[in-house]
Amino acid sequence: MVKGEISKTAGGFAPGSRLVLLISHEMSLSGAPRSLLRQACYMRDAGLRVVVWTMLPGRMESRYADEGFRVETVSPEDRSVLRRRIEDLAPDLAVCNTFKTYRFADVLVSLRIPAIWFIRETGDLRTPLAHDRDFRRVFLGFYNLYTVSEYARGIIAKYNPNVRFFNNSVEDSFRGFALPGEVLRFGFIGSTVRRKGLRELLAAFRAAFGDRCDVELRIAGAVDGSEEGELLRKRYASLASVVWLGEVTGESKQAFFDSIDVLCMPSLDEPAGLSLLEGAMQGKALLATETVGAGYIVGEGNGRVVPVADLSGGLAYFDAHRAELPAMQRESRRMYLQYATPDRERAAVLEMVERNLGNVPPEPAQTRSVRQFFKKTDVDADHWRFYLWGVPVLTCRKCKRVKRFARVMLRRLGIDPTRFGFTPEE
Repeated sequence: MVKGEISKTAGGFAPGSRLVLLISHEMSLSGAPRSLLRQACYMRDAGLRVVVWTMLPGRMESRYADEGFRVETVSPEDRSVLRRRIEDLAPDLAVCNTFKTYRFADVLVSLRIPAIWFIRETGDLRTPLAHDRDFRRVFLGFYNLYTVSEYARGIIAKYNPNVRFFNNSVEDSFRGFALPGEVLRFGFIGSTVRRKGLRELLAAFRAAFGDRCDVELRIAGAVDGSEEGELLRKRYASLASVVWLGEVTGESKQAFFDSIDVLCMPSLDEPAGLSLLEGAMQGKALLATETVGAGYIVGEGNGRVVPVADLSGGLAYFDAHRAELPAMQRESRRMYLQYATPDRERAAVLEMVERNLGNVPPEPAQTRSVRQFFKKTDVDADHWRFYLWGVPVLTCRKCKRVKRFARVMLRRLGIDPTRFGFTPEE
């Protein structure tokens, strides 16, 4: 089984010899900015100069500051200003983080500056691809994409084949194995957004165990203020075996891992899955769905990867194999040390830099304008006029029913109706 595409260890760089620009879509305390910070540290420690820009400020800036990085907020809205700023900085390489930084990626290509566009999303791409023509143009034609797992690469390659991947890592904070007790303790940690699959996990837990007193599901993550989270907490309030812990950080997060036997990641779409890697690092048995990119960390000896529809069966497996939990936990720890340590990710990041420092975007294709073959215009409020090669050939009454039928047929054929005069509102 392929565990990671990039494994060659890259060497260091002459101190201060090259400048790398890292661009984040935001500075929230979330996975994408955290992962970019790890990349920044690997590059700095290898002798590269690192500059960090963000589209939106946030609490994560303090963690960048702790590592010695000053984060500058830069808007991509005015592309002429953005172009001048990038030209003045003159980076040797730029890394754009998440699909939301596409305007930066577009300008970098136009300046022919070596660029990496790190895509950390899969299902989230469908909406901008369908409704944002500028994003679609940049994304489908970009020459150098990277992503976070083999699972994510498979999805992204359906849109753009120019994509490589390497797997994420998590810092090692292991404090020892916890002995299983009389109560089998499952755990979930993460946000309550729909794609995280908490609704499916709760339904599967109730189907598998009802309200048995020897089984427990412990849920860590902010629920207050989340419509999905508050709805689920209300719906399952009668289950005493479901424990809602709220947001956990620092020592409370470590305490959460100390209090569970099996970590569950039931996501409906998860390009990577840092929490699953943390579960392996902490030495926990693991349950994941087939749509989790970090599922490579789960093998026959430390857990189960199941379809979303079979989460209840996955939960029941651990109930039936309680005696094997210590062996599963030791195997998870071994898998982490083999596949998800920072040293492995560091080697992949530095190889990515070495590979791309001279990887200049290709010259833009030369195009010439041609006279539009087919065109229609509003003659008045009630009539259309149609042209072939600029010659009017037909004038007819506007018919809403025909227009509606044409719009539906165009969409079924995969054609954007706005190309034929429809407005986005229509």
